[in-house]
Amino acid sequence: MIRFLVIAIALAGCSGGGAAQATSPSKLDARPQPADPVASPPGRRSCTRVSDCESGENCFAPDFTPGRGAAPECQSDGDCARREGPAYVCGGDTCVPACKDDASCGPAMACRARHCRQLPCTDPKAARCPMNMRCAPSGDCVRMTCTAPAQCDTGVCWNGQCFAHGGTCAPASYCCPP
Repeated sequence: MIRFLVIAIALAGCSGGGAAQATSPSKLDARPQPADPVASPPGRRSCTRVSDCESGENCFAPDFTPGRGAAPECQSDGDCARREGPAYVCGGDTCVPACKDDASCGPAMACRARHCRQLPCTDPKAARCPMNMRCAPSGDCVRMTCTAPAQCDTGVCWNGQCFAHGGTCAPASYCCPP
């Protein structure tokens, strides 16, 4: 087994320089691979280019989320401390209870500076990267690159990246509310 690991490490070192590459899923990894986080289109026609859509519509990326239109509740932990009290932190754009320890965060999460953070995918305790994503040396799960759907775990190759489905046809106003 040690000989196999030494050979695997040596081969990884010979893979060439340049940009960091995401790793392939291990054949020995028995953990289930979660579904692509962009698993289903938001109820409109699927597209791969604008010409797939009707007149006046755009083809939005599979992972596009329209603007919420509302102002964020917070931009820093201080905003939440003033609004909710010292037991709250800013989690994205809303105030959430601060964590006390790793157990208060849930599986594959860790409490760092009172915020629940996802463990890097390079950590053995971390969850496996979702379908159409691979673990990069940075510890982030990144989208697989592709030139054809056969290179993806499932779904389509959309603008050089793997997704569970194509883009979404929607009116241009879908993008950005006034």
